[in-house]
Amino acid sequence: MQRFSIVAACAALFVCSSASNPAPVLCGSGAVDGVWDLPLTSGGNGQLTGLLFVGSTATVAYTFTATLTDVPTPCLSCIEGEVDGVLDDGIGPGPDFLVRGHYRGLFLNGTGQYWAQVLTPTGAHVAGRIGGTFSDPLALPGPGTFDGRWRVCR
Repeated sequence: MQRFSIVAACAALFVCSSASNPAPVLCGSGAVDGVWDLPLTSGGNGQLTGLLFVGSTATVAYTFTATLTDVPTPCLSCIEGEVDGVLDDGIGPGPDFLVRGHYRGLFLNGTGQYWAQVLTPTGAHVAGRIGGTFSDPLALPGPGTFDGRWRVCR
């Protein structure tokens, strides 16, 4: 009889504690692809637009739009700047997340890396990361491209 009451007590505790626990954290990750348009002047602005795909599928999780702001640097062969953007899943009001980060590369060939934190809509908490590479050579007309990986938890 005592064993039955211990099992019943444990079962009741599980039900009570699981009812008061917050919803489980849902995480997604996958590939990032898009168009990258570097700023043309020192201190100027460029932009990026892209898609965050779920895993290795063609399913789109979020659209990614951001402003690229050049940050002057003493390195004459370098490009460097800030990434300031948003992620939106297209459902309900947006944006779903803010994106804040940095890019750094070489001026002569327009290639480099970027990395960013994904923040909650209020900017209060880090929810994930995005990072990868870009290529936007000045010798080629029009914008270049970027790719990478992302991970975001709700």
